Amino acid sequence: MLLNVAKCRALSPLQLGVIDVWSADLRQLVVDHADCYALLDTPERETVARLKFQSLRDRYLATHGILRSLLSSYVQMPPASLVIHRTLHGKPFLVDYPTLSFNMSHSATKLLIAVTEAVPLGIDVEDIKPRTHTAGLVARCFAPEEQAYWHALSEAEKMRGFFSFWTRKEAFVKAEGQGISLGLEHCVIDPIDPTRFLRIPIACDSANAWRIMDVEVGVESCAAVVAKLGTFKVNTFLISDYLKRLC
Repeated sequence: MLLNVAKCRALSPLQLGVIDVWSADLRQLVVDHADCYALLDTPERETVARLKFQSLRDRYLATHGILRSLLSSYVQMPPASLVIHRTLHGKPFLVDYPTLSFNMSHSATKLLIAVTEAVPLGIDVEDIKPRTHTAGLVARCFAPEEQAYWHALSEAEKMRGFFSFWTRKEAFVKAEGQGISLGLEHCVIDPIDPTRFLRIPIACDSANAWRIMDVEVGVESCAAVVAKLGTFKVNTFLISDYLKRLC
């Protein structure tokens, strides 16, 4: 069945200190790509046109169409009317609703969208897959404390351990808005309490101003959400349930 995302449905108002995380398995998600295309603005359609493979175009249409539909349900405006701009470093924001914070991440199999109110927010998901140069990435992108923790893991634990740290770091640099140019090795997670940072770049405020929470996405993937809050609660929802209510 094709799911229509051109409508919007009111969602519960956002509260400070609460993050809504929407998830989907992209292998099981079917949407009307033409319907999604109708929701996009000119820059998004230009991006679609530049993608060489139909599979990539379909994924872009699905993920960005769903993002617009979800955001429209929070602000109660038609999805196609939302004006989404990007900062100098590429972080998206709603021009007419600047206090609404959102971030999206997708891997080969998973889609995650996080939404909250009034604070910087980032989310990242990665499929766990073997890498030939994992140790080299750890040496370049992990701080000494993180490296020591990772090298102490068993061989069976190292791949998940790598992606656990990687998604937390990526979520932070996305929340901060500068991406990996910030320097992943400077965003240091406490290996003993991975909800906290030991150190972050001085321009990003104090490490205690930020918190990390891992997101459960199954054994094949790792995911984390980071927000500039001393503490926060995460509400998790299935995108498939949301789309079914639109039919």
